[in-house]
Amino acid sequence: MSTHNHQLTLRIEGPLGQSGKVPITVLSEKLLALQRVLLNIGSALVGGGRRGQWRAEVSQACGLVFVATRASDLEVIMELPASAPSLFHAEDGDLGCQTLRRLRETLQALHNGQASVVRQLYPDYGTRARVMKSAISLLPEEEADYELSVLTPQGGVKLVSELRPKLIGLTHADIAEIPDEAGRTLTGILYLIQVATGERQLGVIVSNRRIPCFYAPEYEDVVRDLIPGSLVEVEGRATLDERGQVHRIEDVVDVRPVQLVPLYWSRIVYGNRRFHLREHIQIQVDFRDGLWIHEYAPLGILAYAETRAESLNAFRMDFAACWDFLAQEGDHGLTEDARVLKAKLLSLVERIEE
Repeated sequence: MSTHNHQLTLRIEGPLGQSGKVPITVLSEKLLALQRVLLNIGSALVGGGRRGQWRAEVSQACGLVFVATRASDLEVIMELPASAPSLFHAEDGDLGCQTLRRLRETLQALHNGQASVVRQLYPDYGTRARVMKSAISLLPEEEADYELSVLTPQGGVKLVSELRPKLIGLTHADIAEIPDEAGRTLTGILYLIQVATGERQLGVIVSNRRIPCFYAPEYEDVVRDLIPGSLVEVEGRATLDERGQVHRIEDVVDVRPVQLVPLYWSRIVYGNRRFHLREHIQIQVDFRDGLWIHEYAPLGILAYAETRAESLNAFRMDFAACWDFLAQEGDHGLTEDARVLKAKLLSLVERIEE
């Protein structure tokens, strides 16, 4: 039976949500990210950071089901199944109620940048890292022209793209405090998935090297959905070899399939400037030879780096440089090709916020 205490709403706000044409890739990614956050929080509540087989109870109590949609700003209404309290006192509600309460506490703490509160909620490093990394996937992408709100029975929390670098910073600071271990993100081809054994592991080919990545038992449900031969990003605590390269991932924090789909940006932020564009630009995304590549051919911008974040930052830097050295230059100092690019820039950029 449906109850308000088990209901959860994901709202997409802003121009994208009001257009009535939300891309399926965006909607499905955020719904899956929300489900992953709930499963990680549910596992933390049941297991308390200890290794163990919690999948059946957590999956049953924290599996979202669709209820309805509303169409002003797009709202997707979901709920968790009501179940009898098991490991919790009756007055605290069942695991689903507990998870929704903890979800709001977690998102609110992340929204406010309260690292100490997050640590109190999740004392175990591995559990805390999995919750935080799954929350990053829930946030709007860089430069996205929409916002997300997650509404629980205890209240709502608004999530905006500007929170992404702050949350990534909190995660990296957390990793940096652990001695003799290093946080690393690998992107490569998944060639091995090993489940239901003593040593649960993934195998990823990175720059022609095969790297084993070990994960906790409670992470197995996520691993089962991966496809061998696909491109994946794996993040976790790594052991390095004598050359400083990743030898193996000791504890997977997050693993996600990589979809090389174009980015649609209507604004670009670099340094203390925000470029508002008159129309969306389509940025092509690729991954080749161990490098992330982001390209916008009309302006001749081709940025690349070993990580997605570094490549995107290089793209922003190149865009800002184009503006500074072309749009601000007199025509007499430019070649014919440069004058063409300058005209494109001036017609594309509507205004700049300092």
